[in-house]
Amino acid sequence: PQDILVKYGTDTLESAFLTICCNQRTIIKNDYSNTIQVKEKNQSKKIMKMENNVDLYRIKALIKKNYRVCSRDYMLLFTVILLPILQTFNFCYGIGVPFKDMSIAYKNDEINILDCQYSNVNGCILDENNNQKMSCIIMDYLSSHSYKLTEVQDRGAAETSIDHEEHIAFLYFPENYTSGFTRYINDRQYFDLESRIFVHLTNENILFKNQITIDVLQSISHIIKEALNSCSNNPTSVSVPLEFNTLFGKEVKSFANGVISLFIAMVAFYFPSVFAVSIMMSEKMDGLLSRSMYAGVKILELLISMFFITTLLLLLQVYLLLLYQLQN
Repeated sequence: PQDILVKYGTDTLESAFLTICCNQRTIIKNDYSNTIQVKEKNQSKKIMKMENNVDLYRIKALIKKNYRVCSRDYMLLFTVILLPILQTFNFCYGIGVPFKDMSIAYKNDEINILDCQYSNVNGCILDENNNQKMSCIIMDYLSSHSYKLTEVQDRGAAETSIDHEEHIAFLYFPENYTSGFTRYINDRQYFDLESRIFVHLTNENILFKNQITIDVLQSISHIIKEALNSCSNNPTSVSVPLEFNTLFGKEVKSFANGVISLFIAMVAFYFPSVFAVSIMMSEKMDGLLSRSMYAGVKILELLISMFFITTLLLLLQVYLLLLYQLQN
């Protein structure tokens, strides 16, 4: 074997065999002896003369081969398909969407929560015979924004639960909250400061704190607007001179607020690209790439097959994410 490697100037017996096959027309067989003489000639750098045309049959064969390699490697499937999807879902749940199911403790000394359904929601709140309670409207507003409201009996214990992270916030409605609210609308000079709503927020998560603060302020602006509209007054006459505009989901229009989507797209594209690079490197180390080149496969055909598989993986990820978004 060593003599064959030296004679044909190759590193492996497989390359020597391919060289012999390429030069088989120059081999002369002697009828009077069993000796095979090989005509010496200068070897060309190109072992085989290949056409420049791209063969679709070879591309299909490469796609099938790489598909089978990918389908048998479960760790590669997890890295290429599942991991980008999990990371994208994680970003989508944590960035650009409102938080839901946050626990808020409350104590309402004005009215029992079960009696809110009997509260008069029609008519002007400034009328003396109106029994509408503003604390009920605020609780309904927060419930409509997917907050978990938990009633507590002791104010001190509720504030302690905030420090122990059992609840995100604590709301306290005094007994004269609605009467103080109407007095604030009629004459702010005689407004009782003790009738204000008390809010205790945790400092553990600044994002949770900011969202609850905005929602509580918007709920107060909401009840002021509803009360003045029911009394045929100008809603802006007593409204808070401050407007919050939170952007999330489809409302994000600017590049600065949507740059995280570009990061997600880059990460999702990175992992399928790793598949193509890892396959080519492993084939080169194992000698499979050289065998493909000897068999007539071109680099362009190999790149086209890898590009097709990578694009297919990206389309699969996008389809799954769009399907999830349409269902929600």
